[in-house]
Amino acid sequence: MIYSAVRTVVADTSSEEKIFESLSAVVVHHALYDCPKWGPRDCLDGTCTKILEEIETALQAESSTLIWLSGSPGTGKSAIAHTIASRLKKKSKLAGTFFFSRQHKDIPGMASLDFFAPTLAYQISRSKHLAKDAVIQSIRSDPIILDPRRSFTEQIQGLLVKPLQNLQVSWRHLEPKAFVIDAIDACEEGRICEFISCLSNLLHQPHIPHLHIVITSRPLHAIDDAFEAIGCEESIHHIALDDVDVTEDLRLLFKCALEKSYRHHGLEYHGLESDDQTILCLADRASGRFRGASMMIRFLETDDDDEVPCNLDEKIDLMKDPGDAYLDSTQIFRFYEFVINLSENPNRAYRHLSTVVNLAKPLAILHLRKLLGSSESDLLSVLASLSPIVSVPVDDSRPVEVLHIESLREFLSQHPSSSCASQLLAQSSLRTMRSSFLRQSGLKDELQQMGSERNFSSSPALRHACQYWGWYLSQDSTAVDKRLRIFLRTFWQDKLLSWFERQWYLEGLESCIAILTVAQTIDFNE
Repeated sequence: MIYSAVRTVVADTSSEEKIFESLSAVVVHHALYDCPKWGPRDCLDGTCTKILEEIETALQAESSTLIWLSGSPGTGKSAIAHTIASRLKKKSKLAGTFFFSRQHKDIPGMASLDFFAPTLAYQISRSKHLAKDAVIQSIRSDPIILDPRRSFTEQIQGLLVKPLQNLQVSWRHLEPKAFVIDAIDACEEGRICEFISCLSNLLHQPHIPHLHIVITSRPLHAIDDAFEAIGCEESIHHIALDDVDVTEDLRLLFKCALEKSYRHHGLEYHGLESDDQTILCLADRASGRFRGASMMIRFLETDDDDEVPCNLDEKIDLMKDPGDAYLDSTQIFRFYEFVINLSENPNRAYRHLSTVVNLAKPLAILHLRKLLGSSESDLLSVLASLSPIVSVPVDDSRPVEVLHIESLREFLSQHPSSSCASQLLAQSSLRTMRSSFLRQSGLKDELQQMGSERNFSSSPALRHACQYWGWYLSQDSTAVDKRLRIFLRTFWQDKLLSWFERQWYLEGLESCIAILTVAQTIDFNE
């Protein structure tokens, strides 16, 4: 059965076999934790032990619990969720799984709620103890319950709550089962509040077996708001991965990877320890992110390219310091390309890296996002997936650091995105100033309205915009595109005096003259 936007999904209720076939046809099989397409994704033995123990302890609670594992991109959420699902499966305590994925959103259902409920219902029906009969009975009583245009609440009620109520007696003497749902932030953001509310309601339904739900997500205000809206703090167990020190785990990962690589190449190694200087350096380069470490390990394991020979020691040197004078630029560029191609979104990776290396002065992610605006909302997630070449601190108030800016800038100069970076930063700076300046002039009045001069100068994004908009324009003033030219002309007419007052106040008259000298080289009328 293939879902069509113009065709309602109706289950064939002519027999139990046909009902189950109808259910199977809409299941998002790629979202199951054990889908063979994705291969093994468990945590390496000996890593994440405290987190796994905390989750398993929470799963033994006498009351139904929603366990929420949050963490910034690359902190190991999916591997932990996969490991928990595997352990629950071995103990016959797994009710079902759903692993959302923004990276595979081209696969129907992987980044939406369209077939979430049918996929969990399918897994319930494949477990023991009359579960299949309960699901089939529910679909028979409502044949269009599988249609994604049905309300999500109705699908949860019909495909999960009703079957579970029918299983209360048969599951009563069993240990509590659990659903494991990964990356809920990857589904439709506008529906996250509804999603979390439905999951919470499911746990608190009367007359259903004792259940737990494990979910993972990146930190999102929408998710915080959803949990605040549902209340029930006593039934929510929150674990924040960003507060966990994973240094020892990363060292163990690299220790095992290096030992494996040395054996593979027939090289001798003498009792590598986790405090080996190479291991310490590689773990540091991962910037606290398991995804970055995984990329680096995959780079170690790739076969040498005949066109770009690179032995094991050279690969290690590349990851430790791509600015090493003994390395060939072709090898360095191959490493950069390898990391970018494995990132969350390679096209956006080129764009965001070009933006970072073209900054006049480093900015923290928090302030860079404010400067760039909503059009670059994926900045954090994409840059975090590039941790082997750019360090994005978990603390978003600290600056983004490029491992070796000269070689990366040279590499990116060969990509079309590089030519747009300065203009993007110029336009973002102009937009930031435009939205911050209340009027053409009148600095004194605005300072009084803000309450203090300290508040006025406390916005790093605005201060950066005021100081460097002219510099960004100067990088390629002969190729200012039409959109930016119009933006600049309007700013020049409406906001220039307001900018002049602020810049003079913050940096002095000389800085104003220098910036205006650059800006005046641009022909607004071309």
